Order: sequence, then structure tokens, then C-alpha cells
Amino acid sequence: MSGEATRDLLRCESCGGTVLWDAAAVEAACLFCGSRTLAVLDPDARLPTPEQWLPMTVLASEAQARFRAWATASWFRPKELRETEVELRSMLLPVWRMDCALETHWAGLRPALTTDSKKRPVAGVAELEAEVLVPASAGLSPAELEALRPFDETHAEAWPEREDASTEDARWDPLAVWEPPALTRRGARQRAHAELRERHRREISRARGLVRCHVSPLIEDREVALLMVPVYIGTFRFRDRPWRCVIQGQSGAVVGDAPVDRRKLALVIAATVVVVAMVIAALAWSS
Repeated sequence: MSGEATRDLLRCESCGGTVLWDAAAVEAACLFCGSRTLAVLDPDARLPTPEQWLPMTVLASEAQARFRAWATASWFRPKELRETEVELRSMLLPVWRMDCALETHWAGLRPALTTDSKKRPVAGVAELEAEVLVPASAGLSPAELEALRPFDETHAEAWPEREDASTEDARWDPLAVWEPPALTRRGARQRAHAELRERHRREISRARGLVRCHVSPLIEDREVALLMVPVYIGTFRFRDRPWRCVIQGQSGAVVGDAPVDRRKLALVIAATVVVVAMVIAALAWSS
């Protein structure tokens, strides 16, 4: 498969996800939510250019097996989900990886029995080196990305130039189905720094037993990279609403919200109420 000029940049009007797709395809639909309300974007719009892409190592058959295990993992999953066949589409999603060093000046209050307020002010400086991933995808949430970590960059390859778009790769054609980055380096930096600030504040509070903590970090960006990471995305509809799961293309980890069988849930609630009523009655009788 090659990156031909027939592919258009399409954005879903329902969820905002963006992907390169053949707009003329009869079955063209959003890979993130299954909606068919797709709008063609300006191909000349300036977007960040990925630096590297990570090859897919999970085969399609294994991804299907992972989905089946996820769909049947809970008794509360509806029968329709347990029996449904979902088409899993492989694609690359953009992610900013930022390796940072923090020097955090902090001040807070620690419990103290010897003071009238039962608190004692303390302050100090703490250091942290951390990596943070920020989705540059409009269709992948930070919580989903966190659940899909880690990604193996051992065999990362350089993102091809447009003139190399016709080059085929037996493991992956990076220009086949991929979502263009929707977040700039500056935007990713702001989000990453805010996340690291809060992460370090929580760590400092927990490590020093603080009941209140204010931080002022100095953050150095040591390495910043825009990666394209491999996933499988499966969408399905249940009770007239779209559902989806995302499967990590290297580890096979599955992330997604699954519908619950309301009848089974009602049965469990009713049984719990009966048991609680019986226990209360037994306690009342014994007293």
C-alpha cells in the first residue's frame, strides 16, 4: 500500500478525530467513534511533522484474540458484546514524549502536636527526572494513553519524507492509516509541564507527610520527540451509542469502556438487597 494523492485529511464532526482516508470510499467512517460525519480539511494546513514511528509487533490475529478476551472478561458484559465481531483497524497515533528535569521549590504544612494550630510550616527543594507522554491525537485521551504505556522505542524508525511515501514496508506502511498531529510542540510543553508540576507536588506531599503543599518548579526539557505509536482501534454500536476499544500494537494491552448488561446488574442489586434485608432481620430477631 502506498500514500497516494487520493487520500484526504478527514476530521470527524462527532468526536474530532482526524485521519488520512480515502474520502471517496463508500465505507469511510471515523476510526475513533464509527461516525460517518466526516469533513475534508485543508491539505495545506500546517501540522507538526512526526520524527519517528514505532513498528507494529502484534499481529491482527493476536489483536482479535485480545479483543475477545476483553469482551468476555466480565460476567456483566452483555451477550451481544461477547458474541459480536468487531473489525480492528491498525493505525498510527501521534504522541509527544518529553523527558524533563525538575527542580521544585516547595513550602507546606506538616502535622505537629506541639503547636496551637497542630501544624508546622516546612520548606525545601526536591529534584525529579521524569518522562511524560502527551497525546497529540484528537481521538485519544490522556487517560487512555497512560493505560497503554509503555511503548518500546528500541526499533523506532525515522518518519519518511513525502517523496518516500511510496516505499512499502512489510511490517507497516506508516502512510497507510495515521492520524496527523493535532497538538503543537508548544501546546504539548504546556500540558506536560502542568502534569509534571502536579505529579511532583503529590510526590512531595506524600513523601513528607504534608497536609498542604505549594510548589514552584523549574523545568528543563532534556528531550522532546513527536512519535507515531501503533494501535488497533475497534468500534461497535450498542443501545444506539458508539463504543470502542484501543489495543496497544506492541504489548497487546486493551483499553476501553465496555457496556454493562442492565438485566444482570439489576439481578445483582436485587440479590444484594435481599441478603441485606435478611441479615438485618436476623440481627433484629436475635436481639
